[in-house]
Amino acid sequence: MQTVNRPSVSAEPFKVLIYDASTAAINSTKDKVLISGFYNVLSETDEKECIGTIMSQNPHVVITDHRLNDGLDAVEYVKGVRMVSNVPVIIWGNRLP
Repeated sequence: MQTVNRPSVSAEPFKVLIYDASTAAINSTKDKVLISGFYNVLSETDEKECIGTIMSQNPHVVITDHRLNDGLDAVEYVKGVRMVSNVPVIIWGNRLP
C-alpha cells in the first residue's frame, strides 16, 4: 500500500486587506474582492493602523492604490510594510508612479 501525502489545508480563511485613504475607494475595491469570492476582507484608511492590522491580523495579501491621499505614495508604503512583513502587496491604479 502506498501512502499519499496531502498538502495541509489551512483552516484560516484567506484574508485580504485593502488600504486607501478614501472610504469610497475601499468600498469599490471591497465589492470587487467580494465578487471574486474572497469573503474575509479587512480595510484601513490610515497608514499606521494598516501596519498594525498587518501585524495583528496577518493578511495573505494587501491591496492599495498607487496614489494614497495621506501624502504617501505606494512605493514608500510598501517600504514601510517590508519593515514588519513580507505580505504580498498589490498596487493598482490607472497609472503607476
